Amino acid sequence: MAQTVPSEAVSVGSIGLRGGFDSNPTDTPGAHGSLSVTQTVSYDYLRGSLQDGIALKLRATDTIYDPNVVAPSTNVVAAATVATRIAPNPGVSATLTTMIDGASSALHAIAQSRRIRRSMRQIASSGPNIRG
Repeated sequence: MAQTVPSEAVSVGSIGLRGGFDSNPTDTPGAHGSLSVTQTVSYDYLRGSLQDGIALKLRATDTIYDPNVVAPSTNVVAAATVATRIAPNPGVSATLTTMIDGASSALHAIAQSRRIRRSMRQIASSGPNIRG
């Protein structure tokens, strides 16, 4: 007769604050360095076990630089995992993880700014478009 193991839920959260200096936050030649402050909030939840249970992970990270050097960088991750034991003897289990990872980085902002400026130059150089 199979025995059932009671489900145990574990919940852990953390908050972090870190400061430092990044010598080249944009990874571009000739860029200036900047002081930075990084704030992190993280939460993990597990019900059952890693072989037979569900897990949830949430994490948000925000890094602030000198605004004269580069825009702030934000990253958000949300992941949900479900694991099911397939065979009890060898401990084989199947795992499915779904993750959402969104990042708003300084490099993305720089690329957008360059695209907008390039589009504006193209519009300005094409001259008036008047049909009569």
